[in-house]
Amino acid sequence: MAQAINIQITANFEHNLASIRCYLHQHYQADQYESLLDTLFDTIIPNLQSHPMIGFDFLAQTVNSIEELKQVERIKARLPEGASIRQYNDQDYLLLYSLHTTEIALLAIKHQQQMLYDLRDVDG
Repeated sequence: MAQAINIQITANFEHNLASIRCYLHQHYQADQYESLLDTLFDTIIPNLQSHPMIGFDFLAQTVNSIEELKQVERIKARLPEGASIRQYNDQDYLLLYSLHTTEIALLAIKHQQQMLYDLRDVDG
């Protein structure tokens, strides 16, 4: 029997949710926030618990500048042995999570229209 996957929600992830709520409210789509929460708790989190490798390896992407390479190297140096950062793509949202053995930490979530990840404050 497979071990249960624990899910942690980081402070940065909670901050991103608040940012999405504000974004949707500003664009007269406040009802979409409730839909996001339903999707997150009814679909995305169960998918990650059942298939933790479902997202692609975020740090394996091709980098286009020396600055990106240095940032990726800094992030990799902070990860525990065997851990990875993965990206889960939903229809409207991109979600970053770290995976280490039987633990997933939700690091960041962005509406596809917001598309900028800020990983400087992601400590887990």
